This record gives sequence, structure tokens and C-alpha cells, in this order.
Amino acid sequence: MPVRHTVAGMIGGDPTHLDDLARQLRALGAEVAQAAERIATGEGVAWASTAAESFRDRLRSHGRWVLSCRDEVLDAAAAFAALADALRQRQAAIAAAEHAVLGLLAHARDTIESLVGISHEELSEADRHRLATAHEVVDRVGRPPLRGSPEWLDVAASVHVRGHHG
Repeated sequence: MPVRHTVAGMIGGDPTHLDDLARQLRALGAEVAQAAERIATGEGVAWASTAAESFRDRLRSHGRWVLSCRDEVLDAAAAFAALADALRQRQAAIAAAEHAVLGLLAHARDTIESLVGISHEELSEADRHRLATAHEVVDRVGRPPLRGSPEWLDVAASVHVRGHHG
């Protein structure tokens, strides 16, 4: 079974590609295990002699080696599956940070907008504090990162969004 993806273009991208690669490697591992079984049993070796027995011993040895290759393929499949899971978790954390920051930013802008036109002296102490906090949030966020960017984790930490500390 040919492997249809290269790893270099996938890291940080779509975890389904990593899942596909893991699935392909597991299927390849199953094929290698079948080949190892055929090799180890000496399939097709029908003669009986000391030389034939020696040959079968070598085949069993080669079969064990092929099985170790299968184990390495399955280990690689497990590593790609784990990487896909880690990537999904990171993307979820980024999405949650982005959502939280955008909500906080919208609230800050609404606060600023609601207090526009009121002189500083006319604002209550609570409103002055709300306004200062809103301006601080807008300043700290600055120009928001692109959608889905890992930078959202840093922005969330800079505005102290709970649970998002990079």
C-alpha cells in the first residue's frame, strides 16, 4: 500500500491528514504481518531434509525480523495518531482563546462606545474604571491575529483570559 502523504506539509495543518497517514501505516503493518507469517512458515517449501530444516530456521528468523519491521510501522502509526490528537487539542485551545479574546474585545468596544461623549468629570468612579479597563484591553489586543493563529494564545494570556496561558 503506497503512503500518499508527506509529513513536511502537514505539521500544524489538518489533523485528518495525520489520521489518514496513521490509518495507512496500520494497514501497511497488517500487510507486513501477513508477509512475515508467510515467510516464517516457509510457505511453498515442500521438501524435507536437513538443508530444508536449516532453510526453514532461517526463514523463521527472517520472519521475526519482518515482524519487528511491522512493529516499527505500527509505532509510527501510533505516533502520527498521537500527533493528530495533540494538534486537535492545540487547535481547540487556539479557537477557545480566539473566541474569548474576541468576546472580551467586543465587550470593551461596547463599553467605550457607551461612554463616548460623557466628560471624564461626569463619569462615576466605576465608569472611569470600566473605561480604563476597556481601553487597556483594546490596547493590549491591538491588531488581532489572523483567524486560527497560535498567536491567539499569547493575546489571551496578555489580557488575562482564564485558562489560556500559551
